[in-house]
Amino acid sequence: MGANTLAQDLREVDAYQGGINSDLSIKTGYNLDVESGATFSIGGTAVTATAAELNLLDTVTSTASELNIMDGCTATATELNEVQLRIEIADVSTIGSVGYVVSPVAGTLTKVDTVLLGAIATAPAVITANVNGGTDVTVTTSILHTSSAAGDVDTSTPADNNTVAVGNYIKLTSSGASTNAVGAIAYITITL
Repeated sequence: MGANTLAQDLREVDAYQGGINSDLSIKTGYNLDVESGATFSIGGTAVTATAAELNLLDTVTSTASELNIMDGCTATATELNEVQLRIEIADVSTIGSVGYVVSPVAGTLTKVDTVLLGAIATAPAVITANVNGGTDVTVTTSILHTSSAAGDVDTSTPADNNTVAVGNYIKLTSSGASTNAVGAIAYITITL
């Protein structure tokens, strides 16, 4: 075999030996190039990834078991980039009633959902969010009193003073304007 291409050399070996039945090795300093339009297959399955896509795997340190966990994952990118934390407020009808939680992640406080645990009366209980003792979040969550009942959900979407660092606490404080001693569960969403 002389200055032929690898394909020509392989055809010569194939013709000479009646088929290639030994390992093919590429010696140091040589390349195996698959021309555009040609197909590279392994075990009859065409490799369709580009060289750039294959090179992305070069720095992956996951095990096969860890990668297989993702096989059944149906979460969207948005869902994977959100963390929800739970806060209990003992009595939304008491002025200054608070609930705290510490954030395990850094991100932006993007949503506050409250679930009322019973009926309140007189006026809405207004819930104010605060991150780590800074300026209060301007957008508040109003827990409505009209026809209220256990299971009512109220939501707000904070737009300022809502940057959260790892280890920051998030505090929810009630205005206490409502009546009836009723608690609430709040779920806050931090977007990474």
